[in-house]
Amino acid sequence: MINNYHVNIAKVLIKKLKLDLKNLEVLTECASKGYAYTPIIAALAGAKSVTTVGSDSSYGLFTDNVKNILQIAKNLSIDNSIFKFIEKKNLIENDLSSFDIITNSGQLRPINSLIIKKLKKTAVITLMWETWEFREEDIDLVACQKKGIPVIGTNENFPQISMYGYNPLIVIKLLFDLGLEAYNNDILLFGGGKSGLAAYKGLKKLGFRNFMVHKRG
Repeated sequence: MINNYHVNIAKVLIKKLKLDLKNLEVLTECASKGYAYTPIIAALAGAKSVTTVGSDSSYGLFTDNVKNILQIAKNLSIDNSIFKFIEKKNLIENDLSSFDIITNSGQLRPINSLIIKKLKKTAVITLMWETWEFREEDIDLVACQKKGIPVIGTNENFPQISMYGYNPLIVIKLLFDLGLEAYNNDILLFGGGKSGLAAYKGLKKLGFRNFMVHKRG
């Protein structure tokens, strides 16, 4: 089912970031809910082809996710012929040498040496998060370095996307989910790094005064 909210966000971000993927081939994930729009964003940005990789999970069946993405594309008048769908278990059996951009999305991870060896040298892997969040089990960085494939992180504090504003809101949502009245309660905030600091500053701006911060490490 198409979600106009997600579509609008996708279109706004493509315009904001001047995202132009013309003549580029993208390898990303086939997933559900908001993540179904990753291949849609690539298509709306003009990608030559979009190959999505997925599997059955607790979030949905692979076949259902394929149908959903194709239906969204159809509703947006996107040519469905640019999409290709591969089950994760069969990924390594496919020719991966034409891809320009590979997203480090959940259904694609881990991007191991077997996959990296099949990529062309001009390919780029996007982390989908900041470099300080890098996990060795997600990408074989040594294999990327040997082949000269750059692994690019996201600056989540970049004004055009500004992800850190969500941190205090996530804290408040978790409190509400626990049935707690957040504003007048004493809160002990466990955290550190950019995310912990962003949550702390955001809560202060929202008027939270009676809370303590415990920094890990």
